[in-house]
Amino acid sequence: MSFRPRSLGISAAMLLTAALAYALAPTRQVSADSVALERMIPKQFGEWVEQRAALEQVPTQIGEGDAESGSRTGRTLYDQVLMRTYRRQSDGGMVMLALAYGRRQAQEFKIHRPELCYYSQGYEVRFVGRSHVALGPHFGVDSNLLLTRNRARYEPVTYWIRVGSQISLSAWETRWVIFKDGISGSVPDGILVRASSVVAAEADSASAFKLQKVFFADLYNSLSPAARAAIAGG
Repeated sequence: MSFRPRSLGISAAMLLTAALAYALAPTRQVSADSVALERMIPKQFGEWVEQRAALEQVPTQIGEGDAESGSRTGRTLYDQVLMRTYRRQSDGGMVMLALAYGRRQAQEFKIHRPELCYYSQGYEVRFVGRSHVALGPHFGVDSNLLLTRNRARYEPVTYWIRVGSQISLSAWETRWVIFKDGISGSVPDGILVRASSVVAAEADSASAFKLQKVFFADLYNSLSPAARAAIAGG
């Protein structure tokens, strides 16, 4: 009895599987080397001015100790992080901006979400809902709204995550974008865009969310086309 045909069939299947794995492996990185947050994001625009002293009030940092970070792989999660506090000169309104950029997004190594970051730092976190942020007359992005609190303060949060050319509002959406780009042979970049404000009571959160929307629109309109694409895609 000869097993040659069966052996050839198994070998062919193995070769086909290996070829498909090679073909589907992401090989092209689509992130732009020109992304430089410190240079792209102005320290003053419109009515908003950076308040360096305010940053010392310890706004919630962007951490890396969650399941979606690169801590388990030993890799640095973000290539660039920018955190600034801005004050609106007309009324003293304060917004804390946090940007975290990663050049390579993968299923096991991607930008994590603020919900986990705040929770890991001892905050209670409540998902308020989703809201559209109008960045211009004909363009805007959808965002997630959170209300966080600890013993010292309430901190309403507006955020979105851009992965490749798309805005992701959930972990599932992020995984799907990475999967689709991977099939086409691309490795997407990604950025977390987060604004937060400190308020005295939960009742003040609605006005904080409105202020953050105004802040984002003013910031976006002050940016170069490259910087706009970096934070909000196309």
